[in-house]
Amino acid sequence: MEKSPIRRVMLVEDNEQLRESQVALINETAGFICVADCGTAEEALQAQRTSKPDVVVMDIGLGDNKMTGIQVTEQIKRQNPSCLVVMQTISGDNDVILKAIMAGADGYILKGVPNFKLIDAINKVLEGDFPMSPGLAARVMKMFREMKPRETGSKRMLSGKELPEDLILTPTQDRILNLKIEGKTRREIAATLHVKEDALKWQIKEIYRKVRNHGTSDSA
Repeated sequence: MEKSPIRRVMLVEDNEQLRESQVALINETAGFICVADCGTAEEALQAQRTSKPDVVVMDIGLGDNKMTGIQVTEQIKRQNPSCLVVMQTISGDNDVILKAIMAGADGYILKGVPNFKLIDAINKVLEGDFPMSPGLAARVMKMFREMKPRETGSKRMLSGKELPEDLILTPTQDRILNLKIEGKTRREIAATLHVKEDALKWQIKEIYRKVRNHGTSDSA
């Protein structure tokens, strides 16, 4: 039987005590190895290039005078788009998490949760899952609602620019967000829409992609 690959994890956290405990957690978990741990943005960008992690666990509130965790994520994604990033945040501020997703984050987790939750979050993004809380789903929905349609035609505008069709939510994606806002689980949503969970996972991934592209368009 073929062995599963060892997943390479990099930790970026300015709280040294927390970082050390999470390094130990990663190294003690079967199938994982911590290839780098960093306390600053500069260290993180350098380590990402040399250690080639599969997943980066990033402090969203990185207390660095030069760059925030969101900015570091954006640079890492630019340098290595296949690298997955899980953001760690003290609070579930949906606007901040949304900005992190726009920068390329693949998931997020609150600090202070039990250790198994961090491992679970890493495993989920590795499996292609993209968690979304009801509050975040509502914020995403609001963002797309705020894209203004033109006076004539069905196209939408953002900052005076016409958005391509693939930045508009499909009816299915709109329904998924509404069910997320209602607090439905992935299994419940799949049952309601009569789709397989893998198909639902793909749709949520597409919503994340559109959020990221929205951020790119907004800053253009």
